[in-house]
Amino acid sequence: MGMLSTTSTRRTFLKGAALSAAAALGAGLTLDGAATLAEADEGPAQEKWVKTFCGTCIFTNCGMEVKVVNGVATEIRGNKDHPANQGTMCPRGAAQLMNLYDPYRCKVPVKRTNPEKGLDVDPQWQEIPLEEAKEIIFTKMEECYAKDPRRHMFMYGFGDTLHEGPYQKTYTAIMGTPNYAMSCGPLCEVHHAPQLFNNTFIDRVDVGHCNYLITLGRNMGASAAFASGPSRAMADAWKRGMKTVVVDPHCNVEASHGEWLPIRPGGDMAFCMAMINVLLHELNVYDGPYLRERTNLPYLIQEDQDYYRNPETGKPMMWDAAEGVAKDYDAEFGEVALEGAYTVNGTPVETAFEKIKASVKDTTPEWAEGKTGISAEDIRRVTTEFAEAAQIGSTIVIDGVEMPYRPVCLAAGRGSANTMQGQRTYIVADTVNMLVGALGVPGSLIHVEHPKFEVEDGVILPEKLTTYLEKYDAGFTIPFNDMTGKQFSALARFPVLTTAMGAIVDPAKYFVDYDIDVLFPIGSNGFMADTDRDLFVQAYKKVPFIFTTGLLMDECSLFCDVILPEHSSLERQQIHPIEEIMTAGVDSLRVGGVNYKESPVEHVYDTVQFEEFVMELAYRLGRGPQLNMTTSGFFGLMGTPYQLDPTKRYTYAEVLDRYLKATTKDDGKGIDWFRENGFWTFERPVEDCYDYCIQGAGRLPVYDHRDLMVGRHLKANCEKWGVEQPGWEGRMDEVYAEYTPVPEWHENSLTASTDDGFDLYCVNWKISPRILGLGGADNNVWLREVVENHEFDDLCIQINPLAAEARGLKTGDKVLVESQFGGTAEGVVKVTGLIREDCLGFPAQGGHVSKFLNPAAQRGTNYNQLLSAKDGDYFTVSGSISIASRVKIRKAE
Repeated sequence: MGMLSTTSTRRTFLKGAALSAAAALGAGLTLDGAATLAEADEGPAQEKWVKTFCGTCIFTNCGMEVKVVNGVATEIRGNKDHPANQGTMCPRGAAQLMNLYDPYRCKVPVKRTNPEKGLDVDPQWQEIPLEEAKEIIFTKMEECYAKDPRRHMFMYGFGDTLHEGPYQKTYTAIMGTPNYAMSCGPLCEVHHAPQLFNNTFIDRVDVGHCNYLITLGRNMGASAAFASGPSRAMADAWKRGMKTVVVDPHCNVEASHGEWLPIRPGGDMAFCMAMINVLLHELNVYDGPYLRERTNLPYLIQEDQDYYRNPETGKPMMWDAAEGVAKDYDAEFGEVALEGAYTVNGTPVETAFEKIKASVKDTTPEWAEGKTGISAEDIRRVTTEFAEAAQIGSTIVIDGVEMPYRPVCLAAGRGSANTMQGQRTYIVADTVNMLVGALGVPGSLIHVEHPKFEVEDGVILPEKLTTYLEKYDAGFTIPFNDMTGKQFSALARFPVLTTAMGAIVDPAKYFVDYDIDVLFPIGSNGFMADTDRDLFVQAYKKVPFIFTTGLLMDECSLFCDVILPEHSSLERQQIHPIEEIMTAGVDSLRVGGVNYKESPVEHVYDTVQFEEFVMELAYRLGRGPQLNMTTSGFFGLMGTPYQLDPTKRYTYAEVLDRYLKATTKDDGKGIDWFRENGFWTFERPVEDCYDYCIQGAGRLPVYDHRDLMVGRHLKANCEKWGVEQPGWEGRMDEVYAEYTPVPEWHENSLTASTDDGFDLYCVNWKISPRILGLGGADNNVWLREVVENHEFDDLCIQINPLAAEARGLKTGDKVLVESQFGGTAEGVVKVTGLIREDCLGFPAQGGHVSKFLNPAAQRGTNYNQLLSAKDGDYFTVSGSISIASRVKIRKAE
């Protein structure tokens, strides 16, 4: 098998000996035997520890050290001086030696000799020299660009976050194609609300100051065994006495430290709406000063749901209760009215706060009990506890800075944001927080990226609404210029994967008038990471030329025409910001800085670095100026002495050296310094850590006017061009209804009553050794051993004892699970009380089908095949996919 062979040299033989030692040691994760092998052959052992950082999860924050003996990496340990992990390591980081010396890695460049493509087709790989492989790619790209740059599509996934460099995010800008797709976006819709309210890609919980935390389908770090700040912050908060309420179909690690409320999948929106009902209609508890001064809830709203604007100035207006008149929002007020209905210039209006109250008038805990499976008593009790713990009106002084103190948080996550109405669920969950003033202040949800807030109509927005709508309208021109699907899914954070793949197969159906000739997927395996595998097969088979830089011969690689073998995580030259993303404790809230790494050993195989390849490709295509300017912009080098010259050619090492020197500013620390030290940190001012301090005059858009206006532009554009969203033909009213400024409940395929026999729900979650399949984790036998032998949430399908008894199932039975969408999955059941009676639980997912991977990677269940991304099923607003569906289960024959 060509791609598994390599020339045997004295160096690679020693590395092979190290690998054998690794296999013998199993989960011991230490290769001291390799040092003996090397010493016997080469004299006294030459030993050193090399500083690096981990790259096997999406939060690559942990510092590591690699022991190298005579050129062989033999041991990994945490860097005790690193502020994130403080010397600790999780299984993913500790097992990276197996990734480095994995015998199943792509070792040499190969090209396909069998023109037929398929998951069960042998590509008949032929090994070729690296320069020949590049030349084939460059020639195909030149031919494509001579025809039409749009005929090139770039695609990346979670596997590519290991690069954490500029080119997966800026590739299309550099190369001048509008077409890109992401296999990581559709199943992770957790960005819209954080961007809307915190102007941050991912929000984080200030658990260092939080006393009452409700998680809604959100993993706070313990379940994933993060060795960095999140797990430590949670442990410290629990020791301090923080109460945790886990609202989730599955009882996770966090629930073991608090309370578990098993919720029915799809009911998360109802739970949030019931909390707002209790706050506003039963307890009458809310933070009046915060809502008047920091939100748009005092804005006057017309009957058509739009802002009432001053006819002369065009500005939204509020009611001055002291003077009994409406004024522009930025005028001087005697007393801003938060409540009430008024008449202004003959137009009936009421405050946005009244609109919110009216929207939840009937969503009582009793109503929500039927949607969630959580008792009305528990919903009412938890909401009351939350309101009392909010300490409305209190303040706190941190390092001399006085701020409101609201030590409560309702933290939504993927488990709730990726079920039906998920994007809206996250927004409504944040509304619960904002009603008690708990957003952007100590103890609540805060930003990560230290943003600069844009303001329009007095309201903060990720991008000014007028600018956004102008760009959106300009892009809605038939035929569409690109295949992203964002024209219909108007608030999509990422390209709509179903549309992108569907447009490759049938461009005309998606209002596109050209084909894709060259596809470049990296870190992207939609055959596993997403649903509807058949669509991917059709799309990949249609594209004439596909190439990739790949670590493993996974399912995506089976369709490639040329593969450039890629460095493993340990071998890459990378930087990554030091900042805690998911949660922040007192000791990690203010930490900032940069991690750096490069290979601690000579590259094991004839592999390449993605960034270096992209730079070479751009220079070959004559796009060097675009590359250099985009790189300078991404790294913040514009206007500094380190800005790249558009006319020159650089290496990636030179780029990183400039970035590191610019980041460390007056210290001017470059690669040489970082090579010795591994990381650089600084302490942020406390004012930079809280939105309250840097939000400025902008108000929070609790009344979601932005989404309302985007939906109206979508409707106007569809009517203008006489088109409907594929899959929603005749159902466009359902699409437009999702663009609501206030909480609204819509029945859906998960919650609607039915007698079709699909009487259970399927749900899944992360487990510690496998985070999104990053870094070759699925193929790592050490991690597989951890999963299958040491994790309670192993690879089995979890079923509640009552559900198991009713179906005659017991632990160890092989079963077949069928989905309402037609997909199936096989697996082995485990009976446990840690899952709702009406649910089946799938820890992570498994079940690879590529025969070129370690056989261990084929074990487990491919959960995603139970879901649907078909037109008419995915979320119209965001293009995301529900991560739960209704299923039925039976013993496998």
